Amino acid sequence: MTTEPNLSTVPNEKSRMYLVGVVLVALILRVLLYTYNVSLPIKYYANTDAYNYENIAVNLMENQIYSGELEPPFIPNISRPPVYPLFMALIYGITNSSPSAVVFL
Repeated sequence: MTTEPNLSTVPNEKSRMYLVGVVLVALILRVLLYTYNVSLPIKYYANTDAYNYENIAVNLMENQIYSGELEPPFIPNISRPPVYPLFMALIYGITNSSPSAVVFL
């Protein structure tokens, strides 16, 4: 005894094309914003979190300490979760400290 598939849950060609269109538009917007931000002469931060996360990532790379301080003494930071700064430090290590690579990803 076989059961027939429920045709109302099977995606049709129209819904697939819609999904592909949405993904392509999102990708094009992301690439356009990326190319615009890379051309800016200075860094613009949407909020202070981005600035602090970048300081922590740079300190992880250069001083091997989890701190948001810009110069010694580097006081360890306990107010930021470690996953994103570690991700940023990994990308910086792979791309020779390229902030645009982190923005793109």
